[in-house]
Amino acid sequence: MPLFATVFGVILFILIIIFSYQLVYTITSTHIYIKLGCILVRKIKVNDIQLKSVKKVNVPWYSGMGIRILNKGVLYNVKPGKGVKFETSSKQIVLGTSKPQEIINTLKRLCLNNKD
Repeated sequence: MPLFATVFGVILFILIIIFSYQLVYTITSTHIYIKLGCILVRKIKVNDIQLKSVKKVNVPWYSGMGIRILNKGVLYNVKPGKGVKFETSSKQIVLGTSKPQEIINTLKRLCLNNKD
């Protein structure tokens, strides 16, 4: 029985690592796709983003890593530091990133292009 539990634990640990080893944001002209490992966690329409709310924020260490539920929304983060915060029609979203200005510029450009 202990051997079974050990093997099961190791296999479970490996599966968790495989399915959640990285957090990837893919931004297209119509959506932001948030993937944790190979699992699609969230799909956000660019049209739903309120352009005025897009801004750079600092993500403190005590906010944690992974997917965190906040008072008004959700934090997607892999390490403390910088992030991008924006609002949709239903909630606030914070994306932890090492390149916040690139994401801000991309979101603003897409929001303006989709308004036309």
